[in-house]
Amino acid sequence: MFQYAEQPNEMPNTTSIGEILSSCSEWDSVTLCGKAILINESTNVASGNLTVAQPVFANTTGIIKVDLWEQNISKVKIGNVYQSVQVRVWLIRKS
Repeated sequence: MFQYAEQPNEMPNTTSIGEILSSCSEWDSVTLCGKAILINESTNVASGNLTVAQPVFANTTGIIKVDLWEQNISKVKIGNVYQSVQVRVWLIRKS
């Protein structure tokens, strides 16, 4: 799982989704580029005080699920390509 964060205006180096999945460690902060292909329905967590949704981003190197919290949920739309998505790795499932 990965957590979305807004990115400042400058364009940082992006990390491929495949590289994130194969070689990043938990709590690494990386920037990915990908198309939002699915957004799971938002749910309430922490006794209903917080809302989270999980969009899925894809590019030619893989597919990755990201956590969006509260005000960030409305910022991602299915079908849009995002050039600079800042995420923090918090769970990697390697096969």
